[in-house]
Amino acid sequence: MNVKDYVEKNSEKYNSLLKTFTEIPSWTGGEQKREEFCLNYLKELGYTDVTSDEVGNVICGYRTKPGKANIAFMAHLDTVFDESADYTVKARDNMLFAPGIGDNSVNAVSLLNLAEYVIKNDFEPEKGIYFVFSTGEEGLGNLIGSRTFTEKYKDRIFSFVALDLYYDKIFDTCVGSVRYRVSVETSGGHSYLDFGKKNAIAVLSEILAEVYSGNFDREYLTYNVGNITGGTTVNTIAAKASMLFEFRSKKNSVMNKASDDFMTLVSEKMSDDVKISIEVLGKRPCGEPVCEEEKGRLVESAADAITSTGLNAPIVTDASTDCNIPLSLSIPAVSFGTCMGYKAHTLDEHIEEGSNLKGMEVLLKFFNSYVMEGR
Repeated sequence: MNVKDYVEKNSEKYNSLLKTFTEIPSWTGGEQKREEFCLNYLKELGYTDVTSDEVGNVICGYRTKPGKANIAFMAHLDTVFDESADYTVKARDNMLFAPGIGDNSVNAVSLLNLAEYVIKNDFEPEKGIYFVFSTGEEGLGNLIGSRTFTEKYKDRIFSFVALDLYYDKIFDTCVGSVRYRVSVETSGGHSYLDFGKKNAIAVLSEILAEVYSGNFDREYLTYNVGNITGGTTVNTIAAKASMLFEFRSKKNSVMNKASDDFMTLVSEKMSDDVKISIEVLGKRPCGEPVCEEEKGRLVESAADAITSTGLNAPIVTDASTDCNIPLSLSIPAVSFGTCMGYKAHTLDEHIEEGSNLKGMEVLLKFFNSYVMEGR
């Protein structure tokens, strides 16, 4: 049976599983219910080498081998939403709406479906396979799931595939980041009687004004202040203020220089009446040199799987995904998605109805080409 017929035969089950899985609340640090679901589902499929690790990753081995002779497939379980969100899947205008449905519920479900396809067909690939459902991919999770798995299994992983977002793009280059909480403390005071004393909010503003004035590399670097808090009332000189700030780059050298320059800038604002503390909230590494031939095979296999399904040729670009960790360890890695969706990270997130089935065709073709045929 060809891939298209196989997916069509299982389409009702795939759609039902997508709805069930998407409606399980899951957020960064709160993936436990999805973790339990995946463990049970894989065991019911007949897998015996199934476990969860100390950070909640679900790891399922299939005919794994010693040494660097295994391929890891990973999809993250967390969404950017918390338990207060309504995760109910709603169909409207040929779209399926639900928080996190495209990022990353569809892809985790596709990985479950791939695991079923593999064990039911009793494939004997040249390389072993790890199916990994990771935690902490989003935000300040800082890729903890991918980091924990990859660092532990790095001597067993030949190549790495992350399922994330949509099939219109392939991500083969990682974007690193460093994220800070910068806190300023002054003596504060009355806005009129103590006018002239240092204002914590004003100090933060001075720092940001210098960053955004163009003193930092804008060709290979992005930066953003995402949140500012502090102060009390309109007639009080702010005694405390803090901000969340990040740098992103594809180059470690650029990231390191920006971090050093930022620390210097902040230190210059310190004085006897201005105390500033910097907390590094997380780092996502940039890539290191990898075997370009093998990474090229990954990209080519993914692109061919997408176009042979009748979809438009994907854009090959860069992003921050679970692939950051293997790429930083010189393990060839690529990321692509198994649906077509829109408005990720918003409550209006939605995917095209039926695109999950097209995505399954893509994934199974990729598996047959890259894993089974070893192209």
